[in-house]
Formats: sequence, structure tokens, C-alpha cells
Amino acid sequence: MFSKLLTARDPETGELLSNKQLWAESNLLIIAGSDTASTALAATLFYLSRSPKAYARVANEVRGAFPDPETVKQGPQLASCAYLRACLQEALRLSSSASGAMWREALLGGLRIQAEDGDSNQAGKVEVPAGLEVGTGIFSLNHSAHYFRDPLAYRPERWMAGEAAPDELARARAAFATFSIGPRNCVSKGLAMVEMAVAMAAVVARYDFRAPPGEGGLAAVGEYSEGRLRGHFRTKWAFTSEKDGPWLQFKRFV
Repeated sequence: MFSKLLTARDPETGELLSNKQLWAESNLLIIAGSDTASTALAATLFYLSRSPKAYARVANEVRGAFPDPETVKQGPQLASCAYLRACLQEALRLSSSASGAMWREALLGGLRIQAEDGDSNQAGKVEVPAGLEVGTGIFSLNHSAHYFRDPLAYRPERWMAGEAAPDELARARAAFATFSIGPRNCVSKGLAMVEMAVAMAAVVARYDFRAPPGEGGLAAVGEYSEGRLRGHFRTKWAFTSEKDGPWLQFKRFV
């Protein structure tokens, strides 16, 4: 990415990016390429430490693919760990690294957006005048029962072909928006998923882990007054996501 930025030229003027522009782009890439991945890994560790069946299954899968933890790397063995990827994707859905709306301004002529009336279930059009900023909260979309059955549950199986119903899987894949959707989506989505899969596989191959007993195990657990998100990994949206924890206990796997 940085090499492309250093050699990129304006198609009209032929000029290279200025130092100020390079600084701004570098700032964005460093934040987007590190903070987001760390939040996703923290969330995955959190949910696995509290989901015994998912933890046992992913541990068996990863340790079967990599009997020697020193061999964990990108390649066919990692690609075979489909449940590991499902665990990552489910954590990304429940506790998105970037969970707010990506605002866009409606251009000249405005927009007409297909919508559904929640009360009458009748499709209609929403008129958006030019100049108005519009966006969809990724957190809301990723927790919508319209797209995800049992949306508040950590259920990696929903991403597994052959286990989830075909229509359920297709609907979930179409709605998954953690990396955004369309021409402005995350340019490094593929790299991020490989990076996170390698990191998680390296941890799971080497260690057993669990939530500590007592108050330590409650760190980073969401405590919402209405109780709907109780037990979720708590993050706070700040362009990416602020987090604290989770606190876990690790023991080397022998």
C-alpha cells in the first residue's frame, strides 16, 4: 500500500502526493491496519473463552491442522480451517471493529432508497434530498434479526456451508458489513482475514485459555440496562473501536 502511495500520480496533473497527503494516508492506514485487527482478535478470544463448544471445535481443528505450532503460516493447512474463519467472522459481526455509520452525502438529484415499513411490511421509497448525509449503522445491521437468525448469539456455524441453511447463509453473507460494502469497502479485507487467521491459529495451537474466575472474568463484558447485549464484548465506537480487555488466563497446550 505504501509503495503504491509513494508512486501514485494525479491523473490530471501528473503530480505525486504531497508530504501532507502522504502523512494523512499513512495515519489512516496505520490505524485501520492495526487497531481494527486487534479489536477483532480480542473479541474472538472473548467469545471463544465463553463458548465451550465453539472453543473445543476450533481447538481440535487448528491443532489437527498444525500439530507443530511453529508451522502455523498462510497456506493450504490454514485455508482448511473453515471453522476458525467462521469464529473470526462471527466475532466481527457481534463486536465490529468499526461499528458506526460510514456517512455519505447525497449528490445532485438526491436519492430514492428502497425501504420497508416495519409496521405494515409494505415496500416503499425513501426520498433523500441532495446534500443530506446518509448512512447505515454497521452495528445495527450486524445485529438485525431480519438478516441473522438469533442475532445476539455467538454462533459461528451460521457461516458454515453445509451447516447453515442455504438461504440463511446467503442472507448473512449479503448483510455482513463490518468491512463496509461496495466500492468504498476495506481495501485490505483479504489481508486482514489472513492476518487474523494466522494470529488466532498461532494462539490456539500453543495455548489453552479461559475467562478467569471472579471479577477478572467480567472485564469487558457489556452490562446494558435493558439486558439485550449483556454478555457481549464491550467496545465503544470512535471511528474504529475502543476496548478494555478481555482478561484471560493462558496455559501452554501440551
